[in-house]
Amino acid sequence: MSKQRYRITVTPIEPDGRPSPGRNSLEFEQRSSDNWNRTLEIFERQRGTCGDRCTALAVSIELLRAISADPAGDDRATAGLRPELDALLAAVARLPRDG
Repeated sequence: MSKQRYRITVTPIEPDGRPSPGRNSLEFEQRSSDNWNRTLEIFERQRGTCGDRCTALAVSIELLRAISADPAGDDRATAGLRPELDALLAAVARLPRDG
């Protein structure tokens, strides 16, 4: 059963870092039994991965894991991507846990 709830917010920004006027943020919640901070720590220890890119990778992987684990997620879009999704998550699972 899900232990954590995560709120993901994506806000368009201008080149100077300020929010874009007239644009809405995307926001949603995702439940997960995984600790996303732990996933981030694992990716931070990998050589050449840091900062925003590292966080994006960790969050993306956790979102894909949640989609893959959702028993109600066998809609056409998910079913069509299932082989690639499973292969990607298997490759991530083979990554070394320590840098």
